[in-house]
Amino acid sequence: MSDRANPELVTVALDRVEGAAFERFVNAFYPAVSGSAYVPLGGVHDGGADGFFDTSVLEVSTRKGSFLQSSTQEDHRAKIRQTVARLREFGRVPTSLTYATSRFVQHIDQEEEALSDELGLVVRIRDRRYIASQINTSRATVAAFDQYLRPYLAFLSTPGNVPLIQPMDQVRSPAVYVFLRQEVERRAGNTTLLDAVSDGLILWALEGTDPDANILMGRAQILAKIVAAVPPAKQFIRGTIKRRLEQLSAKNNPTGRAVRWYKKEDLFCLPFETRVVVEEENASDEALRLFVKEILANRASAESSGAVAISMSQASLLAETALRALQITFEKEGLEFSSFLSGGEQSEEEYSVSDSIDKAMEQMQLAGGGASRFQAGFDSDASLHHLRELCGRTALPKQDVKNLFAPL
Repeated sequence: MSDRANPELVTVALDRVEGAAFERFVNAFYPAVSGSAYVPLGGVHDGGADGFFDTSVLEVSTRKGSFLQSSTQEDHRAKIRQTVARLREFGRVPTSLTYATSRFVQHIDQEEEALSDELGLVVRIRDRRYIASQINTSRATVAAFDQYLRPYLAFLSTPGNVPLIQPMDQVRSPAVYVFLRQEVERRAGNTTLLDAVSDGLILWALEGTDPDANILMGRAQILAKIVAAVPPAKQFIRGTIKRRLEQLSAKNNPTGRAVRWYKKEDLFCLPFETRVVVEEENASDEALRLFVKEILANRASAESSGAVAISMSQASLLAETALRALQITFEKEGLEFSSFLSGGEQSEEEYSVSDSIDKAMEQMQLAGGGASRFQAGFDSDASLHHLRELCGRTALPKQDVKNLFAPL
């Protein structure tokens, strides 16, 4: 078990955790934070009625009327109202409800006050940010993370394996480009751009190696994997791979020994320490992506007015589409810049964010027949209006956008 948990890893895991696993996590995590003992609603005093309750509802054993609810449901208001109604339906007299959710909840203090007034009891909301901030409260909270949330982070062990770039004709393996950006940024000021790119490609190629399982790679295998994924790299990687492999495996490497070299066999692999760095870099990118998505979703909710009411699920879908529109814009500009550098023909076609919105809506199936993904009363015309508002007026922090989409 680890001594501490990285809050960014917690954030990413909570975005992917399933309901049953989150329930088990909360049952282990929250008592360690609150200092209270919780028990299931089991028993025969309600004629078996407790069996109808969601198993994620617990009662404080020493404080009658105080309950704990855990849920991954997107609409926290509906879940809280439903829980209180069910408790009262079966003769309970709830005086307080603590709601633990894997989601972000905007303006928690206002939500707590409004729901408390509406339902006539004390409502407390503990969302994703609260859980991440309290994850290192004790060994018990860290153990809860390791046991129930860490399994959802397996995807981070692959270099660059976060959804910042979508596959397209010009990009065969998006993960390698994301990882290259991470490595170049991390090594900025400590090495040349050529060496930083070469090192990033080598480390990416060694993904999947494992000395314990005797999975190692030779120089020719590493070179072939790099050239297959990034064909332009063949112009320089052959001249740098020998020197960089030996530097990456040296004890005096400025950024630490990043590669393990079995000199007798002339084979290479990634050590555990490098895998940890890869996970942390991916977690940082993914946490930032989730933060930007939250900003966009909040903007979508704020745009809800008049005859068109945007639900939380609709706001989330709009945020995903707006984020994709931003990605498409950066991809288009990056391709144009790449063509300029290589002396290729420049497109005379005008391209705007509006074009990116249209393409993103098509990809996310928000146009035409795909509008059925919206709930009744929210049509594609309304979604187009709000999406254009999102992409045209959202005040995203410039550094956040730069960190997410900065071209190599």
